[in-house]
Amino acid sequence: MSLKDYLEEQEIKKIDKELLSEDAVTIIGTALGYGTAGLVAAFGGTLLALGGVKAIKGLAGLWRRIFKNSKEIFKPEKVIREIKTDAVVTKVKKQVASSRDKFKEDLKYVYIAIGNKDFPQASEKFDELPSTLRNNLDARKSIVAEIVKILQAPPIYIQSPGNNTYQAIKKILDIRTARAAAAATEMALKGVSSIEKADDE
Repeated sequence: MSLKDYLEEQEIKKIDKELLSEDAVTIIGTALGYGTAGLVAAFGGTLLALGGVKAIKGLAGLWRRIFKNSKEIFKPEKVIREIKTDAVVTKVKKQVASSRDKFKEDLKYVYIAIGNKDFPQASEKFDELPSTLRNNLDARKSIVAEIVKILQAPPIYIQSPGNNTYQAIKKILDIRTARAAAAATEMALKGVSSIEKADDE
């Protein structure tokens, strides 16, 4: 095992341990710049909406993992409808779109590389940016959203190495942001399930 792989494995173990703690929502929220579980889930909902119906249909495995001990039925069309009509998701989606426009010039070459699905190039262009921009959470979230839009799938981490979207976020930004975005996606799906239960009652 190379030193790079070893360090990455240690970082994954550390993040996994943090995500199992009672304060997991705070850890995820800090990585994404949100103070409440509702806003974290709304960001996850935004990623699901950007991925579209096709992306939702590919989430059956994640759905089964989330609800392995229940009889939740996976209905992709209903999931996307609930997400797209949720007021908080709509608000967060507008904020993410506004950030994309705000950083259009600053992140131009990162966006171009993402559009070409050249994630090593996007990573290089991101690393060339001033640290204030690289550490700006709104800029980072707009990059995550751009990756989801181009790959038409939200980040998923059921097991290593995660899906292509997760891998791209990890490559361009970092593993912590990738795991936080994947956790937000999972939280959004859990939230949709609670909406569905309320509808069925």
